[in-house]
Amino acid sequence: MTIFLEELSEYIKKRLSDYKIELISMNDVLCLQVSSRDVYNILSFLQHDTHSRFERLENIIFMRNQQEGENEKNTVLYVLSSLEKKVSLHIKTDVQREVRSVTDIYKSAGWLERAVWEESGVLFLDHRDMRHLFRNYQY
Repeated sequence: MTIFLEELSEYIKKRLSDYKIELISMNDVLCLQVSSRDVYNILSFLQHDTHSRFERLENIIFMRNQQEGENEKNTVLYVLSSLEKKVSLHIKTDVQREVRSVTDIYKSAGWLERAVWEESGVLFLDHRDMRHLFRNYQY
């Protein structure tokens, strides 16, 4: 892990000590495992904090877990980047059926959340325009 990522990891631990966060580093990318109820507040902090400044949401990725049944939990991964620091950060959260939308924080989340919803059925609460993207598209 680079020195900057080590420093960022320590900074995030201190500043977000009220939240349960598991920090993992893989291939020079820092990954935070967070609760789905905390993901909105954590992303808001990471975008607005002057030291962090993860100003871009690059992608939202849905990963289906192999569990089955009513308590099935899947993973939503948010890929953030800081252009100034030239570093990426991944935020992982386990979800069952819904998670709060982050469109108020990142405008790019609008289309990304709709695509994940259409693919997986995970609902993004408080999303202003949760219409299908591909429903009427003919292949």
